[in-house]
Amino acid sequence: MTILNAQAKLAHRFLFAVCSAGLGFGASAVEVPPSWRTECVGRTLLQLPGEVDVAALSATDFREYAAGNGDAYPRSKFPDGQYAFGPMQSFMGLMLVSQPEGEPRRREFRQAAEGRKAADLRRLKANHGITPRGQRANLETLETARHAGVAWRMGSHYSAYIEVGRGALWWGVSGRPEEMAVLEKYYRTLINGVQPRALFTVPSAPGVCLPHMFIGDDGTNPRSISVAYRLREHPDITVWMEDRNARVVDKNGNPSAYSAAARADFFWMQDYAGNYQSVRSLWQELYKEVTVPAGRGVESFVALKRKDGTEDYGYLLSVRGEPNAKDDRPDLMMYVIRDAAYARAKGVAPISREGVLELGKTIAAGMRPLPAK
Repeated sequence: MTILNAQAKLAHRFLFAVCSAGLGFGASAVEVPPSWRTECVGRTLLQLPGEVDVAALSATDFREYAAGNGDAYPRSKFPDGQYAFGPMQSFMGLMLVSQPEGEPRRREFRQAAEGRKAADLRRLKANHGITPRGQRANLETLETARHAGVAWRMGSHYSAYIEVGRGALWWGVSGRPEEMAVLEKYYRTLINGVQPRALFTVPSAPGVCLPHMFIGDDGTNPRSISVAYRLREHPDITVWMEDRNARVVDKNGNPSAYSAAARADFFWMQDYAGNYQSVRSLWQELYKEVTVPAGRGVESFVALKRKDGTEDYGYLLSVRGEPNAKDDRPDLMMYVIRDAAYARAKGVAPISREGVLELGKTIAAGMRPLPAK
């Protein structure tokens, strides 16, 4: 296959869409080994081969965000500081989740949130009671139920810092004044439903899984949740999964832009593009259509030429959901990507090309909706 360099991306983006059309769906015959462990992301089950590290915000990044400083959306890291590509959480509003921390760190988080609340109040007073969204409002302190935390509202803008077990959660949402009832419902769902969740623990109640946490709800609230895991025995392997409400096609939009192939194409050509010099398909076809327990979609398997000239491999599954289905049929995406440099740095042999493909297909075969309760 021809290497897809930066100059050829636009042409190959069209080729990706053409080559993925009109193919029959093949059933996945891969079986998940019984020794694998069950995890959950959003409202979807995920099975993984052994112990993993989970990406979340470092203490420094979380504290800076809680204080109102730092990046608009800081990147998640594994516990040793390695960046993870892709994790983001949104559930009824923007969310950020910290790594588990001790009481001294969580005290720093609370102080940072209190400082941000005080700064919001000063700005509100300086602007004669007008919020940045142009609403006349007071700053109202909100209770956080059984959780330690700091929460407040200015008009239809909510900000909340909540401690959940040893972890910490930041949540924020803004809306129009006429949406206040919905926003208040979201906040009540959050503070009444959030609870600690140990890794490889799947709650029996309906709700959504986050790193180290779970939020119980009635199953109808909007979400877009993605989490990254790194295999401890194979630190070259990152597994990432995204679970989100199936996107509704805009009445003026192109339906094909919402397809599983289009989302996969955007991932390789846009989202992940800064992590490689070039990418080429390892299959004759660029995408293969596939049916897995989680739904129907496309899979791809590529070689990635890193910027230092080394070659790595990546498997991607993209499933298109059904926005109008009676039961939840989300848009899903999952990747298994090797970065051999991380294994070599720890004296571990990287997983082979064939091993990456087998791992990706097996994880795809184990993805399925959380059981309805």
